[in-house]
Amino acid sequence: MLQRFAEESFLVESGVDRLITECGVSPDDLIDFAKSRDEWIISRSLVEEFLKVKHEQEKKDDPPQACIEKTEVKVERPIFRAIASEYPGRVDHLSQYDISGRSTSKGTVENFVSLFENRYKKIAALLHAQPAQLPIVDFAGARKGDKCRFIGMVRSKTVTKNGHLIIEIEDEKGVMKGFINNSKKELMSQAGYILLDEVLAFDGNYKDPFFFIDAVTWPSVPINKQKKLIDDNLSIAFTSDLHVGSRLFLERELKRMLEWLKGNCADEREREIASSIKYLFLAGDLVDGIGVYPNQEKELVIQDIYEQYQTLFNYLEQVPEYIEIIMIPGNHDAVRRADPQPRIPDEFIKNKRSNYHFGASPSWFRVEGLNCLLYHGNSLDSMIANVPGLSYYEPEKAGIEYLKRRHLSPIYGSNHIAPEEEDYMVIEEVPDIIHMGHVHKNGYTEYRNIPIVSSGTWQAQTDYQRMQGHIPTPALLPVYNMKTGALRVIDFNGV
Repeated sequence: MLQRFAEESFLVESGVDRLITECGVSPDDLIDFAKSRDEWIISRSLVEEFLKVKHEQEKKDDPPQACIEKTEVKVERPIFRAIASEYPGRVDHLSQYDISGRSTSKGTVENFVSLFENRYKKIAALLHAQPAQLPIVDFAGARKGDKCRFIGMVRSKTVTKNGHLIIEIEDEKGVMKGFINNSKKELMSQAGYILLDEVLAFDGNYKDPFFFIDAVTWPSVPINKQKKLIDDNLSIAFTSDLHVGSRLFLERELKRMLEWLKGNCADEREREIASSIKYLFLAGDLVDGIGVYPNQEKELVIQDIYEQYQTLFNYLEQVPEYIEIIMIPGNHDAVRRADPQPRIPDEFIKNKRSNYHFGASPSWFRVEGLNCLLYHGNSLDSMIANVPGLSYYEPEKAGIEYLKRRHLSPIYGSNHIAPEEEDYMVIEEVPDIIHMGHVHKNGYTEYRNIPIVSSGTWQAQTDYQRMQGHIPTPALLPVYNMKTGALRVIDFNGV
C-alpha cells in the first residue's frame, strides 16, 4: 500500500496506513479522491473525509429500508517523537544592536555626520586591534618619508590617464591622497574590490602630497575562528520572502512544509531532520505589503495589510509550539524602507505566542550559545552591482564580502540608509551564523568557519524578475544541524 502511494508521489502521515487497513479503504480509490481534492498528503483528516463522502454516497445508493449504522472511526495519532520538543528554547535577543525603539534620525546633515563618524570609529577600532608591522598614524600626525599605516574611509577612487589609481582616504583629522602604481598588478587587482565609504587600513610610504600604498587590509573576521557547535542534536531551519498576499505566493508548497515540520513525511531520514528542528528563522518579506511598487494592487489577492499579517500568523500557528520562531522585517513589510529597519509593529501581530521572537533588520539573536546575525539583505543589490565576481546566482558570496568589510551596507546612496547617530549596520561581533534573504535565491557557503545561508523564497517568479533575468529557487528549506555543522536543503516543489 505504501509503495502504491509512493508511486503516485504522495506523502503519507505516520499511522494512517493502519487506519486505512482497519477501514478496508482501497488505496486506488483514496488516491483518486486525494487528486480530486488537489491534496498530496495522505493524512488522517483526508481519510476521514473520504470515509464520510463514501458513507453519504452509500446512503444515496441503497434502498430506503437498508439502514446503515453510523459508527465512530477511532483514529490513532501519528507517532512522531520530536527530539527538539524535549529541550527548552534558549533564545537571547542581543537588543543593544537593534534599532527598534532607538531611532533618533531626523534626516539632517548632522545626522549623516554622526552616522559616518560612528561607522569610522567602530571599524577603525577593529583595525587597530589587528597586528600591524607599521606604526599607525592619523592625517595630522603623518610626516614626510614615514613608513606607516593609515586607517581611513574611502572617499573617492580615480584612475589617471596613465592607469594609476588615486584613492582619497579620510579620517577624523583630514584627507590623504593614496596612490597605487599600475605596475603593482596584484595590488591593483585587489584595489578593484575597494568600495566607497568603507573603512580600511593602508600600509605605505608618505611623500607629500601622496601616500604611496603598498598593501590594503580589510577589517574582516579572524582567520583562526573555530566553527561553533553544540552537544545536542538540534537544528535551525531558515526561510524568508514568503510574500503572503501575493497572487504568486506558493501556498500549497508552504502547507507541505508546515506538515513536514510536524513529521508528516514518508522519508525516515527527513523525519529525523524535522524532529531536530528547534528554531525557525524568517528573514523578512513575510508579507507582500501594500504600495511597495507601482500598480502592486494588481498583483495581490489580499489587498489589506492587516489581513496579510493575519493570514501569515494563521500559517505560523501551525508550527509546533516547541519550535522557536524568530522573525525580522524586509522591504515589503510594514516598516520603513531604509536600513536599519525596526521590528514589525505590535499592531500587526495577532495571536502572539510565547515562541514568537521579533527583531529588526539586522538583528542579533543568540540561540544555544551561537551568535546568529539575521539581515533581510536590502543592500545585496548594490553589493552585487559593485563587487567583482558577485551575482544573483550565488548571493551567499555577498555574505563573505559583508564579513570582510564588517559592514552590511558599506556603499552609501545605492540603497536606502537612515542616518542614525549610531551605525547599526556594522558587524561589531563575530557571528557564528549569517542568514539573509531578499533576492529569492537559495545558497550556502562558509567563510572562516562561519556558515552563510541565503534562504530563497515561497513566491513564484514575478514579472519584474523575469524581465531582469532573475531565476528564483522557491520552496527550498535549508536546515542546519548545530551539532554536526551539516546543512541539508529540503525540497517542497512537486511533491
